[in-house]
Amino acid sequence: MLSGNRKFLVPLLVIALLATSLLWTFRARPAFAHITLEVNPNLTLTVDSRNRVLAVELGEGKAQELFADTDFRHMPLEAALRQITAKIEAAGLLTPERRVLLTAHAATGTTPEQLAPLVKKAQAVIDVHIREAATAVPVATAIVSAPLSEAAKRLGVLPSVYAELIAGGISNETLVALFGQLTGEGITAKNFRKEIRDIAESLLDMREEGISEATALQVLQKAIKADPALREVTTIVYDFLDLIEAGFAPETALTAIARAITADPTLREHSTIVAVLADLKEEGLSDTEALAKLELAITADPTLRSLDDLVEKGPPGTRGRALGRNKDKDRADEDKDDEDDDSDDDDSGKPDFPGKGKARGR
Repeated sequence: MLSGNRKFLVPLLVIALLATSLLWTFRARPAFAHITLEVNPNLTLTVDSRNRVLAVELGEGKAQELFADTDFRHMPLEAALRQITAKIEAAGLLTPERRVLLTAHAATGTTPEQLAPLVKKAQAVIDVHIREAATAVPVATAIVSAPLSEAAKRLGVLPSVYAELIAGGISNETLVALFGQLTGEGITAKNFRKEIRDIAESLLDMREEGISEATALQVLQKAIKADPALREVTTIVYDFLDLIEAGFAPETALTAIARAITADPTLREHSTIVAVLADLKEEGLSDTEALAKLELAITADPTLRSLDDLVEKGPPGTRGRALGRNKDKDRADEDKDDEDDDSDDDDSGKPDFPGKGKARGR
C-alpha cells in the first residue's frame, strides 16, 4: 500500500516546500529604515514599514556588553527602544555630559520625508524614559537619505558628524557631494579621522556667517583638492571668512582663494596673500581693484616675498591672521605630536562637536 503511493510522495514534498518558501517570502518584509542610537553604546535597528525590528547591528564595546544576549527581532521599535534606554540608564551611561543621538537612515526605496513620523515616535519614547529617570540628557535627531547613508558608511563617518551638520541646516545633497570629495586621491583614513570634525565645523561656521550652502561647498571642495592631506583645509576656509569680514563679496572671495592656491600650491603663504588682500580692501580699494593690485604683485614677483610692500599700514595679519611664513614652525611642532593624535580618534560618548570655531579659535 505504501509502495503504491510513493509516486505521490515527491510531488507532495515539492508542493510543501514551495508553500513554505512562498509563506516565508510573504512574511519577510523589506527594510524601511535603519535607526541608529548613538550615546556609547551605539547600535542600529533595521525596521520594516510597520516599525517592527528586522535586524540589529551592535557597535563595539558597551553595545556588545549590554545587548549581545538580547534579541530585538520582531519587536515593535517603541518596545525595543524602551528596553535599550532602560539598560543604558541602568548602566549609568545617561549622564548630563552626554547626548543621545537618534539618526534615521532611509533604506533603499524610502524617502527622508517618509521617516519623519517614525523619528517623532522614537524620540517620544526616549524622551519619556529620560523624564521618568529624571536624567537631564538632551536628545538630538537627524533624518538621512539613502545616498548620504551609503557615502558616510564608505568613509566610516559616524552619524554624530553629519547629524550635527543636518541639524545646522546642511542638506543631504551637499553632504553627499562633500563626502564624495573626501574620497579623492591622496586622502588617508588617518588624516580623514583627524580632520573631519573640524572640516564639518568650518562648514557650519560658513553658514552661520551667511555664506550660501553652494558657495560653502565650493570653498571646501577647492580646499580639499588643494590639500588632500586635509591639514590646511580649515585654514583656507577661515581665510575665506577673513575676506568676507573685510568686505569682499562671497564670489570675489572665492576667486581670491582660488588665486591664492594657484600662486602658492604649497599653501605656506596662503594666509599672507589673504591678509594682504584684506588690508587692501580696508584701505578703501574695491574688490576688483584689490584683486588687480594683488595680481600685478604676483606677476612681478612669483616668489611672493614682496607682498608686504603692497600695503602701507604695517605687516599684513595685524588683525590676528596667521602669516604664512610663520606657519612652518607651527606645522613642524604639530608633526612632532602626530604619533599621539590617534588617541583622539575615539569619539565614544561624544556625539556632539566640542564647540563652534575650534579650528581657528573663532
